Amino acid sequence: MSHVLQTANIFSDDTKLFQCISSHEDCLLLQDDINQLMDWSQKWHMGFNETKCNVLHLGSANPCYKYSMRNTSLETITKEKDLGVTINRHLKFYMHVSKAVNKASIMLGFVRATFTCIDKMTRPRLFNAIVRPHLEYGNVIWCPKESHKADTKIEKSAI
Repeated sequence: MSHVLQTANIFSDDTKLFQCISSHEDCLLLQDDINQLMDWSQKWHMGFNETKCNVLHLGSANPCYKYSMRNTSLETITKEKDLGVTINRHLKFYMHVSKAVNKASIMLGFVRATFTCIDKMTRPRLFNAIVRPHLEYGNVIWCPKESHKADTKIEKSAI
C-alpha cells in the first residue's frame, strides 16, 4: 500500500507541502509526497520552478533532511514570508513585528511632515487610517498580546 499525499495546500500560485517530522521515516514520507506532487504536476502540465521552491525546517529538534524535486536539491531557508507575514524556523514573528513597526514609524513621520497643524479629531483618524494598519496586519497570526507586545507600541500622541 502506498503513502497517500494528504498534506498539500494549493492556492492560486502557491503550494505548501508539510509533514510533522518525528523520525527518519517521516522525512522519507515527505520526500515521497514531493515526488507525488511532481508526478501530479507533470500529468496536468502544471510544472513547478524547482529553483523557486525551498524548505523551512521548523523546530529545534528537526533533523533538517535534504529534500529534492526531480534532481534539484531544495534550498533550506531560515524564514518565510507568506501573505505578508514573516515567520522564522522557531515559529517566532519578531522579524515581522520589527518590519511592521519600522513601516508604521515611517508612515508616522510622513503624517507629521505632511500635516503641520492637526486638531484633536483629525489626529486619531490619521493614525487609524495611515499608521495603525501597518501595526495590525496579520495580528491574529502573530498575536501581539502574547509575543512582542513591547515592540508594537507607538505613541499616538507622537503625531
